[in-house]
Amino acid sequence: MSSQLYDSRVQLAKDFMAMKELSKIPFYPSIQTWGIWYGGGTTEECLGNPKKELEIYGKMIKEIPIDGIPIFGHNSPGFLAQSMGYCKTRISNDKITVQTDDSNCIYDGELAEYVKDPVNFLMKTSLPRKYPKLQGSESEAVDAVQKAIKSFLGFKIRGIYLQKQLSRSYDTPLLASAPMTMPFDILLPIRGFKGTVIDARRDPQLVAAATETLTDFCMPMGKQVDFPFKICPMIGPTYLSPKAFDIIYMPSCNRIIDEYNRHGAKCLLVPEGKWQTHFEKFIDRASGTIGFMLDDDDPQYVNNLLNHKFAVIYGIKNEVLMNGNTNSAVDAAKELIDSVGNKHMAISFRRALLSPGDAKKENVQAIGEYLDTFKI
Repeated sequence: MSSQLYDSRVQLAKDFMAMKELSKIPFYPSIQTWGIWYGGGTTEECLGNPKKELEIYGKMIKEIPIDGIPIFGHNSPGFLAQSMGYCKTRISNDKITVQTDDSNCIYDGELAEYVKDPVNFLMKTSLPRKYPKLQGSESEAVDAVQKAIKSFLGFKIRGIYLQKQLSRSYDTPLLASAPMTMPFDILLPIRGFKGTVIDARRDPQLVAAATETLTDFCMPMGKQVDFPFKICPMIGPTYLSPKAFDIIYMPSCNRIIDEYNRHGAKCLLVPEGKWQTHFEKFIDRASGTIGFMLDDDDPQYVNNLLNHKFAVIYGIKNEVLMNGNTNSAVDAAKELIDSVGNKHMAISFRRALLSPGDAKKENVQAIGEYLDTFKI
């Protein structure tokens, strides 16, 4: 049974996304594997063990006032495909940080062939390249797929378990289910990052067609009412010109957001890098239907451009978290509030906390305690 504090935090997140008046500024820090380091654990001991993961990560939640968690823990589905021979995702030497190397299973000159018959090309060419175990005998391939499916189901169950336990034991809501990846961002690791970006410059119409083949895969299945919002990391746009962004990214992006809205979800868009003019493409959307979690974009620029039409999570510069002290960390939060006002905003960090050196524990705690007492 959820507590009054938990229920109030869930309502705070819903009111934040709906552009309603808030009594406080929410603190939604993007803390992933850094939270495992904080709790004295390693990422490896958390893989496939959500109970242990929650025990380790929960130490941070008990010590730092947090209004909600956008993405919890390791959250690295790349590990789930290791049974099929996928080896691009690994844990670094610090035993905490998860790294994923660029992969490429649509080679130069093959994108047009993929577009003609995507399913056939993926099944016969791309997937066996990405997952070597699929190149073995039929029985070996079936066994590898079955193990991968079991891993993915376990990952889904993990999310349900974490949501319930965070409610029961920590009074802290998990704000979103597993992240939803936009079609172009799915294409990046299939075609390869370098190859996709080059293709986007040379033949944006072809890349748009390839992106469109993945759109249905990204659509919601059923009602989306269990979480305050759907989080959508968006990696590709920062590497696209405004014209290429219009041609390649926006058509599928708009369709997917519309469909999630129709199913009861509000998408929190997380633009990686610096978007600048890309934000203009969303201004005509209905107020309160989407929100943004900023990375490198200037807060005042985005605030003026969006004109309080959408909820925005603004990020404190990570350099302050790494190199400053508690006073400078709190000052950074104050400066951010002063620069954009205190309405329809929440605070996080410009970069997700992944590695031990990404932030000092006391600085994150100082920001959380300051925002917990800050009243609008």
